[in-house]
Amino acid sequence: MALGAFFDALGGLPTDWESELSARVQVACEKFHFSSTTVVTAFLADYGHTVENLDKALDEMSLSFKPVSTAPISTLAVGWRAGLGRSGAGHGGPHRKLTVDDLVDESLACGAVGNAAEKALLSWVLQQAASLKDLKGFAEAVLSVFKPGSKTFRDVKDALERGDLEGALYVADRWSGAGFDILGLESVDDHLTPVRYECKAISSSSPRVRIHLSRNEIAVARRVSLSGPGRWMLVGVQPDGQCVDLTGLVADLIDEAEAPLAPLHELGLEPDGLRLVVERAAQTDEPPVDTE
Repeated sequence: MALGAFFDALGGLPTDWESELSARVQVACEKFHFSSTTVVTAFLADYGHTVENLDKALDEMSLSFKPVSTAPISTLAVGWRAGLGRSGAGHGGPHRKLTVDDLVDESLACGAVGNAAEKALLSWVLQQAASLKDLKGFAEAVLSVFKPGSKTFRDVKDALERGDLEGALYVADRWSGAGFDILGLESVDDHLTPVRYECKAISSSSPRVRIHLSRNEIAVARRVSLSGPGRWMLVGVQPDGQCVDLTGLVADLIDEAEAPLAPLHELGLEPDGLRLVVERAAQTDEPPVDTE
């Protein structure tokens, strides 16, 4: 939820900004030349935030994301759960109609602050990797993720030989089709194994978060679950530096025998992915205790 994350970082906005912005968008939608960017920029200006280029501002908000300092926490610990999916059709889904602010947030959430979230998570992953780099099998575990002889394999190997951990582990910076963003390592039974982190920027306060998973990300997650090496993780990173492990919410999708999009492929359809809806615990609820 890139828009929510950006608003969290700016501050000074009313608590009901979603409703107010939604009303403005509803009016603007009736115009022939509708631009969600223009509407959002004007809305921010009314609250003292001058944003000349919204897309650029979203891209450059990395300094507004605090570095992740602890391992991703489970959804059980924070009381999050999978929400009810909505239909994109005009009449909406079974629970409520898809609102205009849903559509605006989606239009602005296409990776605009992804780099910021990735770099926030990268700081923690690098700390973990630095503590493991002198152990036997470190380089081999990192390289096991890539096809031997490929350009990425050679580039990562060169980075490791130079001692450039960031260059080796920040995969999204060199390969956009990897199906994950950052490569980490963990020790399992005294052996180092790779962890592929797919990182999503999310708001710190919105009660409902929507996360897009591309068909490539889904395919990679399923392949790693089936044959390894290591594991694939979906994590959400907030501007306040909290990182939540969302993998459990898509475990059934990843482990299902039939590829989730296969029936559509048989009809000649190629959807670009799926969207995960995550609902946070109500402010008044006591979050469940993590028993793991």
